[in-house]
Amino acid sequence: MRLIAHEAGVAQALLHYHFNTKERLFEAIFARRSTAINAFREERLDKLLAGDNNPTLEDLLDVLFQPSPNFLGSTTQPGTYFAPMVSAISIGQDKRSKSLMKRYYDPIARRFIDGFQQICPGLSAKDAVWAYLFALGARLQANRQNDRARRLGGKAAAIDDAGLRAVFISFIAAGIRSLGHQKRSA
Repeated sequence: MRLIAHEAGVAQALLHYHFNTKERLFEAIFARRSTAINAFREERLDKLLAGDNNPTLEDLLDVLFQPSPNFLGSTTQPGTYFAPMVSAISIGQDKRSKSLMKRYYDPIARRFIDGFQQICPGLSAKDAVWAYLFALGARLQANRQNDRARRLGGKAAAIDDAGLRAVFISFIAAGIRSLGHQKRSA
């Protein structure tokens, strides 16, 4: 807590007063960011799936993976620190990680899973869940900031954010459609 207070430029006593423990401070940060990000996604999801719209799977994936606006007062690239935090928690098997994901991310996940089934009627509930999880897993690897694609493929693998989004969404959509198609063919 002393190091956190120092980095934040506040008195350690202030952190203890408001959060009591490092664990509660961590959850407060997680809650603040995830609530704002998911409100942004939910608003876009509501518009996409409302009324007589005929959304595509690519439209739904665009909502799921649209970078949240930098509305949280961060001066760094959006997600620079929070995305790895969410990634670690999403694969965590400890009680805290499961609790945080259940509380802050499972409700919006269910909305996207329902959206997958709405847009791809041949997709079973089980396959829609796995499609969502596979999409998130692939997203973890599709990260320009870690420079891994360039390390693996050199300059040929270089891509800007818009290009990455287009390739990534196309790839994920094809995989989800394949799951739905397999069920119809069986």
